[in-house]
Amino acid sequence: MNTPMLDLAAAIETDLRPHLSCDALPEPRDAREFSTEKFIHRQLAQGGVADADGRRVLDALCKRVEVIRKVQVGYTYDISKAVEREAVKEPYAVALAALLLRNCVVAADQPLDYKFFNCVLKMLGGTLIPPATEFPAEFTGLTDTILIQIAGRLDAKRA
Repeated sequence: MNTPMLDLAAAIETDLRPHLSCDALPEPRDAREFSTEKFIHRQLAQGGVADADGRRVLDALCKRVEVIRKVQVGYTYDISKAVEREAVKEPYAVALAALLLRNCVVAADQPLDYKFFNCVLKMLGGTLIPPATEFPAEFTGLTDTILIQIAGRLDAKRA
């Protein structure tokens, strides 16, 4: 990772620390097959950096955000279909956005995972259907910083 990405990784670690912890989360709810809340809780308990399987699940949850515009409590094991109609509780939606931001910079083989970043932008932009999710201001500041770095890279490539 280059220096700006390392700086950004440190900023994510610092600014999102309260959202990358299980401490503020309510008890995760069960689901018939795959429990989104239990997955998020487990990822945070393990430090928030997803392994290959965790990244596949995050990728599938991004698809649910983009297509269905909702993060539901339960899905089929392959996360292709919801088996629970209820949305995750707000702290879990915020924690998912924090996990996606953390993994778009810290855990990606490439300097930035644009899919995870794009999903966070959509979540912050109000893509999720009611109940509405209030995202803390730290998320906007970090996404603005990432966008500035992306613009800087594009300008450098053009030069």
